[in-house]
Amino acid sequence: QAGTAAGDAAAPASADDSSGQPGFSYAIGAIRFTGDSRLRFTDAALQPSIVHTAVIEKLAIGTLDSNNSSALTPLELALKLYDHGSLCLTGEITPLQAASAISGTLDADINDIELTDLSPYLEQAIGYHANSGQLNISSRATLDNGQLDSSTELRVLRIDLAPANPALIAKASQKLAMPVETALMAITDSNNTLKLTIPVSGDLANPDIGIERIISSALTQATKNAALTYFKYAVQPFGAIMMVSQTIGDMHLQARFEDVRFVPGEANIVPEQSAYLAKVAAMIGEKKQLSVLVCVMVTDRDFQAMGYPPGSDYPWDARSETLARQRLNLIRSTLINGHGLSADQVQSCKPALDKGQPRAIMGI
Repeated sequence: QAGTAAGDAAAPASADDSSGQPGFSYAIGAIRFTGDSRLRFTDAALQPSIVHTAVIEKLAIGTLDSNNSSALTPLELALKLYDHGSLCLTGEITPLQAASAISGTLDADINDIELTDLSPYLEQAIGYHANSGQLNISSRATLDNGQLDSSTELRVLRIDLAPANPALIAKASQKLAMPVETALMAITDSNNTLKLTIPVSGDLANPDIGIERIISSALTQATKNAALTYFKYAVQPFGAIMMVSQTIGDMHLQARFEDVRFVPGEANIVPEQSAYLAKVAAMIGEKKQLSVLVCVMVTDRDFQAMGYPPGSDYPWDARSETLARQRLNLIRSTLINGHGLSADQVQSCKPALDKGQPRAIMGI
């Protein structure tokens, strides 16, 4: 259904362009939509197709003058989206200029959009289906001669996603340099609220860089940076996390922390790491869905400290097995009994022989 448009238009005046041919010019004082104006958009790019609905509560566009295309035109838009969501857009831009010259500022706020309404797009992008979640977006954008510079605050309440397409999940995980699930755990708080700041910039006139690609790339990078920042600072001052896809023994690591280092031949952690396990426990305890993996390595330095004769090949015997078990028990008891993690949050792999610093590999 179409609403009514009201405004003032000035009749075009004859003008000669540089070629000597008569030119066409126009000026519109204002454009306003009133009444119960509705929009219905069907996106047939997805199968099955998706229908989006909106009610235009307000649309006001200021002066448009073809003889002064560099003049800023005020813009105000208020939409009711779906059942209870809303979009408010205000600002001023130069809409009559080419993409390479367009300038202005825009503020946009989108509130109370149920993530289930956008679930097909999530499935297409990252392979996850939305069981629940409420989307809120606040964006501030500046356009300067076709160059976009913006910052968007994204907040999703009560987010709950379920795997839907393993192939797309693997592809998205590769872009993130970590599993999608791990990244989401890192940037979601204890109330299942996801908060993300997304800086977006790009050249709108570049035909090879569409706005969808710009936003997709920015969202991926923002998610990756936020997850890495969380992990990096959660265990400080004991080193940054390394995002890997690594199999150790019979277990798979998604991300690896700094190793727990032991005194050679003993089940004691080196003094400089005395507070390390407390940091790990605090991080895992905050993210209840995560669990830590512990893989103990008994090395040649252990055998030498225990009085074995020098040699390149040391046996896996009762003494080395006992030492490995003591070290694992120390880590498990510290994390579970000392810092309150549940038993299922601390997992272990089969101990192994190695060279160098005696240690336990730690990761998620």
